[in-house]
Amino acid sequence: MSGLLVSVVLPTYNEAPNIAGAVLRVRAALSGVPHEIIVADDDSPDLTWKLAEEAGARVIRRTKHRGFIPP
Repeated sequence: MSGLLVSVVLPTYNEAPNIAGAVLRVRAALSGVPHEIIVADDDSPDLTWKLAEEAGARVIRRTKHRGFIPP
């Protein structure tokens, strides 16, 4: 299927010890499949968002309206 792109979104908050490994595992699981990894981080004070960027994920860093927004 031409043009297929799988997007994996990882919502995070204070996941610094886990994020690099999570990005690597997703990448390995989707090996050979066009994909992107997006980390949606709620401005973690442990700098999860920065480590996610360093691991090669796209990052959405939410500094306002954090957490789940009710419908």
